[in-house]
Amino acid sequence: MANSPVAYEAYLKLDELIAGGRFSPVEQDIVRITVSQYNQCDSCLAAHTGGLFSACG
Repeated sequence: MANSPVAYEAYLKLDELIAGGRFSPVEQDIVRITVSQYNQCDSCLAAHTGGLFSACG
């Protein structure tokens, strides 16, 4: 995403849509982790897993 402003903007928009939905913050992180696993993106998985651990206290 660092090399593609369009991809980065799309990511931010998607994140905004997820945050505005009915899922709790923990559920939002679970969605992000599931998508990261599906896409086989290790750096995304690591980032979102850290977010989930933070959200769970």
